[in-house]
Amino acid sequence: MPIQIVFGFQRKVTRREITMKKNILVIDDLADNRLILRIYLSKQGYNVTVAKDGAEALTMIATSKPALIISDVMMPKMGGFEFLETLKSKVLFGNIPVILMSSKEKALVNPIAKDLMAHTFLEKPIDLAKLKRVVQSILSNSPSLSVA
Repeated sequence: MPIQIVFGFQRKVTRREITMKKNILVIDDLADNRLILRIYLSKQGYNVTVAKDGAEALTMIATSKPALIISDVMMPKMGGFEFLETLKSKVLFGNIPVILMSSKEKALVNPIAKDLMAHTFLEKPIDLAKLKRVVQSILSNSPSLSVA
């Protein structure tokens, strides 16, 4: 059985912890994008919850308890930037890593994403192989990826 070190102490990791699926919240105003990401990430072994905008996502976070959030930037009601700014101001949820995605030019979006402390920025259309690598890296607590 694997060993985990917590605060300098070793402990055995239970089978339940090993097999427990991590929750991902996907936020996108386009139903097709939500469906594609839900299916793809579910096939990778994650529990996926979806929201159509940032406002809906904020109401879902307490119950879905995501380990990672993937959000579009341009959405009605509450877009990705406003969502991220609101999320980072919440003590209980401000440390959840967020991947921002947009079809807008990277040079325009990237500086704002960095300022708002997004974990990573991905351009649309999403390269699913790259998304898989980024998600695995973030959720395995690998060295931090940054917005680049």
